[in-house]
Amino acid sequence: MNIEIWCKSFLSIYNIIPNLISSIDKLVYLKSVSSSGFSFNSVDDTFSQVEKIAALTQKKVNLINLKILCDEILLEMNNIDSKLIMLRYIDKLPCEKVIELMNLSRRTYFRKLSKALKSFELMLYSKILKNNILYSNFISDDFFNDIFEKINVIEQKIAINKEINISNYSNSLCNMILKQMKKAF
Repeated sequence: MNIEIWCKSFLSIYNIIPNLISSIDKLVYLKSVSSSGFSFNSVDDTFSQVEKIAALTQKKVNLINLKILCDEILLEMNNIDSKLIMLRYIDKLPCEKVIELMNLSRRTYFRKLSKALKSFELMLYSKILKNNILYSNFISDDFFNDIFEKINVIEQKIAINKEINISNYSNSLCNMILKQMKKAF
């Protein structure tokens, strides 16, 4: 488990969690409506639909837990660290705008952001490890691991090409996740 990738991944999808939950609700509804016609010939199909609905519901629970976990950590952090993370990752502001808003030098901004992310990582790691169910849900979920991998690739592209606006990736990331969910189910 690479906690640094997990943290950036969690923070990167934080804003789209409500959209993902809503999409899961729609998929569950469609799956339940399409399996409403029961016959003895379709027992396997119905059981398969129920399994898919249960898997989608578990993903929804994981997403809700993820959002609550991030909220708890941000509330427990000191104000400056929390504000830096929220402006950069949740509000998706470019670093220049955050530097301007917080009246920091560029070097101080990156130093403080790195410190804030390390603090977030430590708190996330300890909270996930304390909750064995949450840990096993995240570590064994291919859906989340695939998202983390894609976010890591995006982060690397952004690091290479500094002109890329991170907010452009938010919409494409959301669309990618939704397509992946529909394809999987």
